[in-house]
Amino acid sequence: MRKQQTREKILEAAREIFSEKGYHGTTVSDIIGKVGMAQGSFYNYFENKRSIFMELLEDFISKVEQAASSFHVNDVKDRNTYTVMAVSIAAAIGYVFQENEKLARIFFHEAMGIDEEINEIIDRAYRSLVATSLKFIRRGQEIGVIRKDIPAEIMAGANVGMGTFLVNRYLRGEYNEFRPEQLIITPVSIQLDGFLQENLDNKKDHENVQQPS
Repeated sequence: MRKQQTREKILEAAREIFSEKGYHGTTVSDIIGKVGMAQGSFYNYFENKRSIFMELLEDFISKVEQAASSFHVNDVKDRNTYTVMAVSIAAAIGYVFQENEKLARIFFHEAMGIDEEINEIIDRAYRSLVATSLKFIRRGQEIGVIRKDIPAEIMAGANVGMGTFLVNRYLRGEYNEFRPEQLIITPVSIQLDGFLQENLDNKKDHENVQQPS
């Protein structure tokens, strides 16, 4: 138990220092200095700085993938359930970003370019998010909610691209008046209603007709 607690302290210290100083600016000495342990003891827990970084990166990606995969496409039956499900997925992913902001900074700002293995891990994470989006878009096309004249693969990539761009800028100090889940939900809203005001007006008119008198 004590060894696990020490390991968690090392990870927490590394999480903070990586997010502040970056991967290349962080040293093992920085990490053990924050924990307050001898350098020799550090290597009983981790092989090197990269091994800590890899664990933090994989942990964050796992949290995001778990949030994205916690909903079932077969539960989508009509526009209403599609909308609820799409917004719920976006909100769940946004919550992970909000609750793990330091890990998110590492993912977006530090990981890419360190080496080919880490690049592949990041690419896999993006492809996983696109695959989740693709499943729901195809389901939406099957039930007549999502248009079919644009390939589902392109729409899925656009969804993830917009969401990750907005969160990335948020982590760089922009869009601070919004929460991460609001930023990730935006592509869902655009997917369903577009940018045109007339689409939103038509949606409101339709909803008003559906209201019981």
